[in-house]
Amino acid sequence: MSEKKAAEPTASERMAKEREKAEKRKQVEKAVADARALQELEQKEKDKLENQSKLFGTHVGITCDGCGTAPVVGFRWHCLKCRNHDLCDACHEQFKGGKLPHNNRLNNVSQQLENHVFEIEASYGNGFKPMDRSVYQPKVKRVKPNEPCTCGSGKKYKKCCGDPTKKPEEEAVEEKAS
Repeated sequence: MSEKKAAEPTASERMAKEREKAEKRKQVEKAVADARALQELEQKEKDKLENQSKLFGTHVGITCDGCGTAPVVGFRWHCLKCRNHDLCDACHEQFKGGKLPHNNRLNNVSQQLENHVFEIEASYGNGFKPMDRSVYQPKVKRVKPNEPCTCGSGKKYKKCCGDPTKKPEEEAVEEKAS
């Protein structure tokens, strides 16, 4: 009889196990919620980058206040706190590094970094010309002479379709004969 009592958990032990399970369940739920929040944040960042890529181009009529480049080509970084303060990509990189380049004496702005918040902007009405980045064509892999021919004949490329001395009519006759 004493063996049965020792084998069965008491009410306090059962409650302790249930508390442990509930604690583990809360930890798992928190981890799942954190993972979902991270996924949503990553998706928002991806969407933001996708939208920003549309703002890459030539900004006609805009001069970089850091280096004086006109027009700004690439991204135009506009200060949200200043009325008329724009930087090109190179000057914005310097700004992120802790230095605010400023070369425009006509546009007097604060030299303190904390007074500036830059965001990518494009003013479509002022002559913004977007650059299409999707024009890139990957290189087509060239067939080397000693590789098997692409037509499937089993011959080397240089002896089959890659032979410059063969005429297309000869190839057709050769295929009929095989």
